[in-house]
Amino acid sequence: MAGDGCATLMWQIENNGPWHWEIGQTQDGLVTLMASGPNYDDHQWSRTLRDSVAVETVPVTVAVSAGDWQSAVAEMTLHRRALRDDTMTACGRGPQARHSDSLVIYNDYMNTLFGDPTAEKEIPLVDAAAQLGVDVFCIDAGWYDSADGGWWDTVGEWLPSTNRFGAEGLAGIADRIRSRGMSLGLWLEPEVVGVGSPVAEQLPDEAFFMRHGRRVSDYGRYHLDFRSPHARRHMDKVMKRLIRGLGARFFKFDYNTIPGAGTEVDSESIGEGLQGHCLAYLDWLEDVRRAYPDVTIENCGSGAMRADYAMLSRMDLQSTSDQCNPAIYAAIAAAAGLSILPEQQGNWGYAQQEMPDETAVFTLAAGIPGRLYLSGFIDRMDDERLGLVADAVRAHRAVLVEQRSMVPFWPLGLPDFQAGWHACGLQRSERVICGMSDGRRRNENRVQGYLTLWRREGSPSVDVAIPRDVWLKQVFPDPGRPRHAGNAHPWRMERVDADTIRLTVSDSTVPSARVYAMCPR
Repeated sequence: MAGDGCATLMWQIENNGPWHWEIGQTQDGLVTLMASGPNYDDHQWSRTLRDSVAVETVPVTVAVSAGDWQSAVAEMTLHRRALRDDTMTACGRGPQARHSDSLVIYNDYMNTLFGDPTAEKEIPLVDAAAQLGVDVFCIDAGWYDSADGGWWDTVGEWLPSTNRFGAEGLAGIADRIRSRGMSLGLWLEPEVVGVGSPVAEQLPDEAFFMRHGRRVSDYGRYHLDFRSPHARRHMDKVMKRLIRGLGARFFKFDYNTIPGAGTEVDSESIGEGLQGHCLAYLDWLEDVRRAYPDVTIENCGSGAMRADYAMLSRMDLQSTSDQCNPAIYAAIAAAAGLSILPEQQGNWGYAQQEMPDETAVFTLAAGIPGRLYLSGFIDRMDDERLGLVADAVRAHRAVLVEQRSMVPFWPLGLPDFQAGWHACGLQRSERVICGMSDGRRRNENRVQGYLTLWRREGSPSVDVAIPRDVWLKQVFPDPGRPRHAGNAHPWRMERVDADTIRLTVSDSTVPSARVYAMCPR
């Protein structure tokens, strides 16, 4: 909330369960904010206070700035970073969390295999990903499917498919991934068990959400209740088998079910049961982090659901979307910094061989300022197109070195989903720089930030507010290769006044994008 002469107020409710907020105004003009976790009217939550019964409210963080809304976002970014650092340190994986922030991941799902992995499809992708120098190769949905695609209501055992990966099985693919210098990643949906899974018969009713004396079923799936020791033991065994047995070092935790208002098991109200499960799930995540500190976990949540800082303080990455259209994804990536740390923004970059050069640049640019989450049929690319993807990886690694000393900013203002131009950037936080030694401070000032611009349609030119003591240096696509893909139609740059740079595309017939480093003059 902001106005002339007023402070800016930004808030986040740090709960992975129900939440509620309201803005009101009193008769004398005072604006009020109410932010909370679950309540009775909206979430069927209630709890009777008796002797020895305590109810703790969910955490809410408020950032206040005397400046504009972007200053408040910067303050919230610093808080999110500190919250995550504190939580990870308490789980005993502080240094490992920092290491996870440097990983480049390839995932075989988006606009590629779409949950239909086989040995024949994976092996060429693995070899191509190794050429790009990525750190993690993640096999997304379907690695457990022995029913030729009919796995939706049979999941829960999380055993490798018996018919998708040839004689050597998934273990053979895992060995190939490691032999190419990468770590194995796997998709997993920890909170669900299909109604047709053997696990549904093995676990008692109290391991699941229950209402009216029956298990809650949503589209052929039951929901585990992590307050139950039966549910916890089941998933503990799964994690141990996949990590110590198969050697997985990365997980994409998904969540694609709707369990409703909650569960009646051991609860005064079904909303209390849901909140209890949510807190128990956080506790389980912390146990996993303590037991396997070198494992990286992405929070997907059905393509960016549950992107709250109860979850993200315990996770390494967050999917920002499952959007397949790169033109739409630009708007999502441009706005992601409002709610997610730059080092946690898993933005898909799914270039394909058949794309025009500028379209390939456009999709890859989405991941460079956040976390480049590669996909696409990289095994079908010629040397020129594969070189463009490799350039994106190199540019992204340069950003990763600087990222934790920077906060997001938006030189074109609050992103408009329908806008023809989108822009987002990272710039140094003075509060971080002032805490450094003089020597490191000078070194850190070599690059003051990064700026990504996407032109989708409309005007071929845009004016961007850039201070007079800063100049823009293109870092992607690599300007050192003028005939390389993405440089056939260079953007023109001119300073129109002391604080404004105008950028103009030379080909207005296709969407295009550029990534710049902000360098001191």
